[in-house]
Amino acid sequence: MMSQTVVIVDDDAAFRESLEALLWSLGFECCAFSCGEDFLEACDSMWDDDPMACVLLDYHLPKLSGLDVLDALSRKRAAFPVILLSGEATSRVRREAKAKGAVAALAKPVEGAQLQQTIDSLGRA
Repeated sequence: MMSQTVVIVDDDAAFRESLEALLWSLGFECCAFSCGEDFLEACDSMWDDDPMACVLLDYHLPKLSGLDVLDALSRKRAAFPVILLSGEATSRVRREAKAKGAVAALAKPVEGAQLQQTIDSLGRA
């Protein structure tokens, strides 16, 4: 079975690298971006043939916020699940994320077991 790719969009390099290491240990391929603009540009062609498990999207990004990226994905009719990550995963942030199409919103730093459970649940959705 081909391993699925988890895309990480986060401007914090240390967090991105630790998340990549965690995901690799869970058996996922990873692709990381430091900003929403680069990710959105890559979306147009990058995952036509590759199976994508999900996108882990930071709420606080420099230019386009995570919510802005969700809006853009909605306009592109992107068909992959997005999990929003935020240091402030309040009920307001969770509601906003879900209203804009995120399948989940998790608090940073995210625990490995919680992340794996959330990603695994996407296959059963």
